Amino acid sequence: MTKIMKRFQEILLHVYPDRPMVGAIERVHWLASHTGATVTVFGVLDNHISLFGNFLSAPRDEASGPNHQSFENELTLITQGFTDDGIQARMIMSEGAEVAEILKQIAVGNHDLVVKSMDRTQGSALWPSVDLQLLRQCPTALWLLHPDHPSRVQHLLAAVDLDVDSDPDHALINETVMEMATSLAVIDNGLLDVLHAWWMPEESGLRHGLLREPKEVVDQLVATAKNEAHWCLSKLTERHAHPDIDMHTRLIAGQPAEVIPTYAAEQGVDTLIMGTVGRTGFANLLIGNTAEDVLKKLHCSLLVVRPPSDEVSTST
Repeated sequence: MTKIMKRFQEILLHVYPDRPMVGAIERVHWLASHTGATVTVFGVLDNHISLFGNFLSAPRDEASGPNHQSFENELTLITQGFTDDGIQARMIMSEGAEVAEILKQIAVGNHDLVVKSMDRTQGSALWPSVDLQLLRQCPTALWLLHPDHPSRVQHLLAAVDLDVDSDPDHALINETVMEMATSLAVIDNGLLDVLHAWWMPEESGLRHGLLREPKEVVDQLVATAKNEAHWCLSKLTERHAHPDIDMHTRLIAGQPAEVIPTYAAEQGVDTLIMGTVGRTGFANLLIGNTAEDVLKKLHCSLLVVRPPSDEVSTST
């Protein structure tokens, strides 16, 4: 068991009422049994419809929601399954706005990994889905499991951003992504692809803008930038090479938000690992986040990690 996996000592398993949870339960069971982590089986009876984030809400018709006792029984059975196998587990059920309750439990329980089923609702820019809100605000690693997620990862995709000059956090995130990806590849004996979506933002302006350069000059600039990206990708993967991992590098031209989900779908990837730095409020609305854009188009599980020192920013 590798060091980065051992850091998961408090796992929060978020359970939805009346939704299949077999894949998530099996994944958490395996992790907890091999790391000695404590599992919190957590459910929220969401009796509110969010209107403006977590600030304003309207009561939901109780008859349309899950039965309190039946949901509690479901959580109890899941918890009992862990304890019967010697895993420390506890059950907590709360009521309120779903995202707010999850974040509150993360803070109270000092959780270092949140596992939940993927929410397929898209939401909107002003009223984002639960998964998008957690992607922005969750201070820990977040594993969103696709309903068809296998009990063991078979094909991993680690998406890295080699543009470290534009943001010093990228280097830390890349290392964390690679540590997590190689750990899972060893644990599950899965295939690992490491992908960098490469592009040169100024290329279009140099070819077609007011400051056009000769084609041969632009071609040379593009070739140089691509070679540098290839070199950086090779160095990154060399640092994380492991004799038991079938690892392949992929350098693909294009925007990350388009390249990553397309590659994942075409290659049959079942788990994507990537990093993010939390951003909320107007900063997120204006700037956006690659992980969020990818999530909207993704059809596999997503494991999002943050650099060790990352704090979710709410600044504008």
